[in-house]
Amino acid sequence: MYTRYGPERKRRTCRAYAGPQSRSTYALIVVMRSREERERGAGTEETVPAAVGTAGRAVVFSGTTVAVGLLVAPVLPIPFLRSMVYVLTMR
Repeated sequence: MYTRYGPERKRRTCRAYAGPQSRSTYALIVVMRSREERERGAGTEETVPAAVGTAGRAVVFSGTTVAVGLLVAPVLPIPFLRSMVYVLTMR
């Protein structure tokens, strides 16, 4: 029997914090890189490919490290990390 503080509530809470934070961080990385290109005098047509080319690699690398962390965490003998991964990955 689930109470009002059961797994579904924990899952929603963890996803509410983890999801938007990571997406906004990745978006800010690309925006900052785009602004750097603009300050160097590049136009819009040159700014977008340069920002996605350089910041895009950083975002992919960061996302990959998060995915690897989620795959490895259940193996670790730390109950908090294990439960957090289960909560975040459950449907």
